Amino acid sequence: MKKVLIILIGILIFFLNMCIRYIPENYYILVSDNQVSEEEKKIYESLSLKSIRLSEEQSLLFESYDDLKNDLDLIKVEIFYEHKIIGIININKKISSLENSWRVDKITNKECKLKEDFSKIMGKDYKKYDITYPNRNFELIIYLKNLNTNEIFKIKKNFSLYFRKKGFEYKEEIIFARSGMSLLDYIEFLIRELPKHYASNTILADGMGDVLTDTQKLWVKKHLVTETVALLDQYLQKNK
Repeated sequence: MKKVLIILIGILIFFLNMCIRYIPENYYILVSDNQVSEEEKKIYESLSLKSIRLSEEQSLLFESYDDLKNDLDLIKVEIFYEHKIIGIININKKISSLENSWRVDKITNKECKLKEDFSKIMGKDYKKYDITYPNRNFELIIYLKNLNTNEIFKIKKNFSLYFRKKGFEYKEEIIFARSGMSLLDYIEFLIRELPKHYASNTILADGMGDVLTDTQKLWVKKHLVTETVALLDQYLQKNK
């Protein structure tokens, strides 16, 4: 019986590891389709660029087929939410002088990290911009300057924003695949069903009591189900 219990506990731990992960800190994930308009392509050609992309880590990635010339300045970046400006990141650096640089398949990459400034603009309260779920109402405008002609170029990027909150995160897609229910529906199911199947006189059945001390047995009989249900209900009320 103990072997069966150990196997069951192992399966439970494996399932929990698949469905739950711990997020060590709050952070944003930026997702852009990086689509390029015809007008944008013309700008790239005139500036000897292959592309400008937004990365998940809130960086601008400048790609070119050759080493970037010393005549292109990254002036600033403006961030918009629902067509209203919410922040400006002043940079004023030559793209060729950006520190993070690498070359892959004859393409030169330069990176401008915006994460620190981006986090200051967005703030710690993710609910401010309603991004509990992906929010696609964000825009970013990049200002470039040709130092030879003093011409200013503006490149607009639309992006979605995710927020990862510190703490435990449930992998809802796995819960749905295993149960056919959403996370909140599954929690409601557990709140309803756990007390039906586990009472104080049955919870230690099937050998569970064999691996517990007498003190632990008393606590499990009196509190395990009620406290588990209370914690599940607390989570449910906070996330409805």
